[in-house]
Amino acid sequence: MGTGGFLTLPLSGMAMPQTTQKGINIVAPKERFSSQIGTLVSMINWIRNTILMPVKNMTVQYLDYLVDDKANSIGAKLLNLATTERFLSDSYV
Repeated sequence: MGTGGFLTLPLSGMAMPQTTQKGINIVAPKERFSSQIGTLVSMINWIRNTILMPVKNMTVQYLDYLVDDKANSIGAKLLNLATTERFLSDSYV
C-alpha cells in the first residue's frame, strides 16, 4: 500500500537531473585538496546537485510536511545537508 503513491509518479519526476557543471558525475579527487578530502568534496558536489534539482520548485508546505511526530521534514534534511556543506567548505578551503 505504501508504494502505491510512488508508483504513480510521472516518469518525468524520475528523470536524471540536468546540470551544466562539467564532470559532476565523476567522483574523484579534486585539485587543491588531498586525495581523500578531494574525493569527499567531489561526492558532496554530486549529492548537492542530485538533491537540489528535485526540490528546486517545492513549496514551503511540501518542504515543511511531516509524515508523523517522529519524522523529519524535507526542509530539515536540506538544512542538515547545507550545514554539513558549510562546515566542510569552512574547514577545508
